[in-house]
Amino acid sequence: MKKAGKKGGKWKNTLVQMLLGALLGFFLVVAAERLVGGIAGFALAFFALVVSYPLHILVHEGGHLIAGLLSGYRFVSFRVGSTMWIRQDDRIRRKKFSVPGTAGQCLLDPPKLRDGTCPVALYNLGGGLANLLTAALAAVIGYAVLSPQIKLILYIFALCGVLISAANLLPMKISGIANDGYNLLFFQKNPESALAFYRQMKINDYQSRGYRVKDIPEEFFSKEAEQHPEDPLQCGIAVMRMQRLEDEGRFEEAGLLGRNLLRCKELLPYYRLVIEAELLFMELIGPCRPGQVEVLFTEELKKFLKVSKHSLSTHRILCAYAVRFLHDLAAEEKARKDFERIAENYPFEGDIESEKEMMNRI
Repeated sequence: MKKAGKKGGKWKNTLVQMLLGALLGFFLVVAAERLVGGIAGFALAFFALVVSYPLHILVHEGGHLIAGLLSGYRFVSFRVGSTMWIRQDDRIRRKKFSVPGTAGQCLLDPPKLRDGTCPVALYNLGGGLANLLTAALAAVIGYAVLSPQIKLILYIFALCGVLISAANLLPMKISGIANDGYNLLFFQKNPESALAFYRQMKINDYQSRGYRVKDIPEEFFSKEAEQHPEDPLQCGIAVMRMQRLEDEGRFEEAGLLGRNLLRCKELLPYYRLVIEAELLFMELIGPCRPGQVEVLFTEELKKFLKVSKHSLSTHRILCAYAVRFLHDLAAEEKARKDFERIAENYPFEGDIESEKEMMNRI
């Protein structure tokens, strides 16, 4: 297992994101002043930015959808913010779900493997390319129109598209999650990364059809992935395998796997927090040692659970904390009510069954 991390990686990601933000701010100020001027120009530019961002999220995920369908994938779900449209029982249903650090997500069911490979490049490129194409179209139209107000709106839309494309296609970790470019980088480094991507998409498809993690074919939970936690795609499989062990009630094995994964310095922050959250739960329903609970329940983990409010596991963990550690009836009642509220519109029926079963262990 690789333990040494790339010390400059985090700073490079931060620097790139700061530069992209500075570029957007600079262009917004200059364009507003030159094209319209005054407070009206800045107000219009700000309005264009506020509208452009969610539109480009739609464009981005739509690009993944089109590129995936062209590659032989089948529609599973499409999410913007916390609103998800998911295919279930040959119908498209609207549910609530979100992943911290993501503004949207389009997940598809990949085609069958051919010679042990799966088409992954176009699907991962599709979102960023869609942003670039719409940005180019907006820039051309903006150049042609005479109205300075429309020019400003279109130019802001175009720049927003370019920056969102860059933030997704330049390999980096954003809010603790690997972007499309980072995935593509690992596809080139190791063919096993593409297989891990295929397995993740297949697992998600099974979950969308109501399967519990423990009932999904074991072949998708490769043990070899545990040896490469520095690879975000293979690490994703290892984390899913840990969750499968939990679903099977094999908490000791799940805890051992989680602790082994945490030894990797290059582990994605998102996966690290997911693992730490589950280790906290296992400690709470197990020995519940006060010192260990305090070590595990860091301020960072508390913030992570707060932004993961649409996840059933969050409220299950908070309920265990209230019951086993705080002995707080009010906190327990709130966690249980939040759990039931989220379950009403949760997209994965198998996860609901699994989470309720683990709630009963508290």
